[in-house]
Amino acid sequence: MSEWLKLELAHHLAPVEAPLSLTWPAPESRRPRLSFTLLPILAAAAALALLILAVPRAGISPAAANRCLARDAGIPLAIPESTPAVIQRARILNQNGARIAAITYGLHHREATVLIARAGTVTGPAWRPHGQAYVIACADPPLACLLCHGT
Repeated sequence: MSEWLKLELAHHLAPVEAPLSLTWPAPESRRPRLSFTLLPILAAAAALALLILAVPRAGISPAAANRCLARDAGIPLAIPESTPAVIQRARILNQNGARIAAITYGLHHREATVLIARAGTVTGPAWRPHGQAYVIACADPPLACLLCHGT
């Protein structure tokens, strides 16, 4: 390429400032408004949590717990229908061949589990209602008595 052509191209192709008609203002950076977008979600989550906590737990009836005690563990004790405790579940545990009834219930904003077995199958202090001997265990003994004798 000839020298005069290079000089001519360099002169006409030199960098220049863009005309004002081609420029526009840069967009302003905005902070996201998270407080307004998350507010309905947080309010709904709080309302759902309050609803879940406000609904009392549904339990099983004392009659169903009594049937479980008699049928599955061979323990004919009767939890009265007027018990203030909310019986949450009744299950049978097998410990070295012994059938132990476990009654989990709530009372006065506390939860307890009472273990009941026939006196000959496990060791412990015996309780003798109606001529039968049973062993009862609970981590909170006064709360255990309130299952049947609560007012």
